[in-house]
Amino acid sequence: FDLDKDGKAEVVLRGADGMILHHQDGTITTIGSASVNTRSSVSHVANMTYTNTGNEYLIYMNGTTGAPYQVVTYPLARGNASDWGDNYGHRSSKYFFGAPYLDGKNPSIFLARGIYTKHLMAAYDVNASSHTLTQKWTWSCTDASSAWYGQGYHNYGIADVDWDGRDEIVYGSMVIDDNGNGLSTTGLGHGDAQHCGDFDPYRHGQEIFACNEESPAMNYRDATTSTLYYRLTGTEDDGRALVGNFSNSTPGCMGRSTQSGMISTVTDAVLA
Repeated sequence: FDLDKDGKAEVVLRGADGMILHHQDGTITTIGSASVNTRSSVSHVANMTYTNTGNEYLIYMNGTTGAPYQVVTYPLARGNASDWGDNYGHRSSKYFFGAPYLDGKNPSIFLARGIYTKHLMAAYDVNASSHTLTQKWTWSCTDASSAWYGQGYHNYGIADVDWDGRDEIVYGSMVIDDNGNGLSTTGLGHGDAQHCGDFDPYRHGQEIFACNEESPAMNYRDATTSTLYYRLTGTEDDGRALVGNFSNSTPGCMGRSTQSGMISTVTDAVLA
């Protein structure tokens, strides 16, 4: 993403000891220690391989030359793999990166880790002239009794849900405000598919249409307050959902999940 607004994109990476960056001019940069080999400590489960040890780094680099502007310790610490809900590394290896306009004017770097249980997030401002990073805010939820715990999906979105000119983080069953505070949550937990947009042109702000796995089946709601407009309950994972302006014969949009009927985003009811 063009984080310094010079017309060319920069690159943000999560790195580990021994990673080698090859630059445009033929030189290289070795990240961390070249003598560390974490490949000898991997975990193999069901044809999947995870590295659960070693240092992690946040790398912010020039997109044209490959030269790093800044290399720092990765701010969202792995800790123990078992801290994230399994004992082999799948859940601790869920990473997200993005470039929301948290102040409404400049892109920030957004990082997140975790889907099913605890969540760690951080946002950084980028100094366009010095290419240094300054932490803007952090988010953490490790309390299993909290309505904010385990609300992540396999994807997340960036959207100005409340139309105040600043982006929010649409993180599955919850939304994090532009200032890093929790904006709202349904508390319905993990799911696979979510969609955020102005699906009802007659209501202020944006809406979210999503399916649920932990508390099936699906929900359609206000993106700012998490007020439920339509909710279908079920007993099995509702794995997919989709919403859009598929027909001009119906005002607004319509959406459905694998278990629901076709839902009107204006009347909040199943279409006849």
